[in-house]
Amino acid sequence: NLAGGVTLAIGGAYHVGDRIEVDSITGDVVDIGLLYTTLLELRNWVGGDQPTGRLVVVPNGVVLSCNVANFTKDNRFVWDEITIPVTYESDWQMVSDWFRATLEEETQEDSKLASKDLSVLQKKYYLTGRVITPTVFVSFNDN
Repeated sequence: NLAGGVTLAIGGAYHVGDRIEVDSITGDVVDIGLLYTTLLELRNWVGGDQPTGRLVVVPNGVVLSCNVANFTKDNRFVWDEITIPVTYESDWQMVSDWFRATLEEETQEDSKLASKDLSVLQKKYYLTGRVITPTVFVSFNDN
């Protein structure tokens, strides 16, 4: 755990305020100690990326043996997905067009900011072009 704490201090895999997933636990980093990191847990039984209210103490040694996903490192934006069930009897094409138009209107300013952030990321990391405008995918299933 001490070696993990030193690795975090030197390497900066995450910082206080970052949203991370480590060892299948997702949360916002609220404290990084020498031996442990404290997370405000997200998800689990609560949907919509809302905190559960639990503080989870994660040994710093996991950064040496597990993958760490940092949702906020060098980037203020996270791609997300909204699922909207529509009946087979509905005009799914009309719903899709309306939803896309609404998303484009509501996220116009955020898309501009995300485009700027992505440009900075492309200078630091090898990233190919990404679509940052809202996209609607339609899938048909049993529901």
